[in-house]
Amino acid sequence: SFDLLWGRWPQWSVINSYVFWNETSPSETSNLFRVNVGHSFYPAEKIQLCTDYHMLWANQNTIGGTAAANGMSWSQGGKFRGHLFTGLVNYNITKQLRSYFLFEYFVPGNYYAESSRDAAYVSKVNVEYTFN
Repeated sequence: SFDLLWGRWPQWSVINSYVFWNETSPSETSNLFRVNVGHSFYPAEKIQLCTDYHMLWANQNTIGGTAAANGMSWSQGGKFRGHLFTGLVNYNITKQLRSYFLFEYFVPGNYYAESSRDAAYVSKVNVEYTFN
């Protein structure tokens, strides 16, 4: 598993950081198999566009039929976690000032019970200034 405490930000997904939190300890991600394809390019000198598609599976469904305190529940036998689409735009405004816009869309699979299969979206804007 990967301990999220030591990461500066979620390694590959903001949404799934919160989803997996319901299954394991708050700082750990485990029981996961992920296939990812992505593409990034620079349409302009200071702008980078990154897109990714992820297919997610659970190695096993050991918590099938249970529910978390927040109402999230898991199916009896499904192992397909779902589809995740991500997009990221990085913009280097100056040498010391940069920003990014992140968008994610998650479509849960049969690993989750039907009552917990609503699609999820997240977007994030960040501006960073680096002191030299």
